[in-house]
Amino acid sequence: MKKRIRLGFNIDHVATVRNARGDDYPSPLRAAMIAQNNGADSIKKEFLRIKNSAKLGNMLNLGVHAGHGLNYQTSKKISEIHEIEELNIGHFFISESIFFGIANVLKKFNKILKR
Repeated sequence: MKKRIRLGFNIDHVATVRNARGDDYPSPLRAAMIAQNNGADSIKKEFLRIKNSAKLGNMLNLGVHAGHGLNYQTSKKISEIHEIEELNIGHFFISESIFFGIANVLKKFNKILKR
């Protein structure tokens, strides 16, 4: 039996730049605000880019996961991309749980993601 090796890579250019610099710039929030200020087309184009990347990953038989900057709103939208098999919401989930409790955050995510 062959042993499978899991490979993960980051297609989030904002996070990639941030990680390479070793700091918090550019901010995902700032990047989102810039996209929003430039109209819905920018947001639609970015969503389409993510969707196309997920489709390509599936065609290459890669597991496609999404993370970096996911919250209630972005998780709902990203969950519409059926090629993404996992949402990595841990950071946001724990941060929200500190203020609202794990059970409440889980309940809200389940409602948003319709599970």
